[in-house]
Amino acid sequence: GMWLGESNPENDPASANPRLSPMIEVKSARQLFDRLKEDGVKLHFDEPRNMGGSYWFQFSDPEGNIVEVLGG
Repeated sequence: GMWLGESNPENDPASANPRLSPMIEVKSARQLFDRLKEDGVKLHFDEPRNMGGSYWFQFSDPEGNIVEVLGG
């Protein structure tokens, strides 16, 4: 699935200003994280964050837009 997520300083301390970003739901956030890291994609965290059973991370696309990923 895909939806828009809102980030602001309260729920994402790395975000200085409120913004909307696309969020992609995947089977394995860890597998995608590792693949993007190998491909040299700009990741916003050193590791995916545990969200109580799911994992979440952010990366920047080639245009500089922030994309969020959530998955097992």
